[in-house]
Amino acid sequence: MGDRIFNMEKGAIYIEHLENQVNYFTTDKVQVVNASPLPPPAETVTPSPTPTPPLTPEERTRQSVRDALGTMARKLQTEELKDLPRTALWQGVYRVLEDRGIVKAEDYAGFGRYINALEVEGMTLADNGKSISKTDGGILRKPLAEWNPTSFDGRKSTYDRFHLAATTFDEILTACMKN
Repeated sequence: MGDRIFNMEKGAIYIEHLENQVNYFTTDKVQVVNASPLPPPAETVTPSPTPTPPLTPEERTRQSVRDALGTMARKLQTEELKDLPRTALWQGVYRVLEDRGIVKAEDYAGFGRYINALEVEGMTLADNGKSISKTDGGILRKPLAEWNPTSFDGRKSTYDRFHLAATTFDEILTACMKN
């Protein structure tokens, strides 16, 4: 006949050959398991993951802006940008996003809602963008490509900070959109 394996809780395993009729127990709790050979393990089939639907152009743009803002937040910790005023930062970001048609012209509250909805750590607007309306005049109201220090009504150092913020964010966003 066949063999039966006895599993004992205290660790003793005994195979009883039925033809020999040998009985041996080391514990009072016994579980009988059929000793027929185990079938080969079934091939494990890993289900293929459900493909993620491709992002819409709007979702890709939002993700690129989110990534660019995250990179900009890290750059603000560098020596080059650590002293950049927030007004220059947000005016530069606004200018780039308006130039690209991502936010509407002169919709500062809409810009603020857009930025805050992205939920990038360290990159939120407390006033929902209202302060940008105060700085969005003169040359800053024009597309970034038309900015030049001679047309700016103010000190060159102020222009340089706004320009640095806008050009840095523009470069970062361009790189993020290529990915």
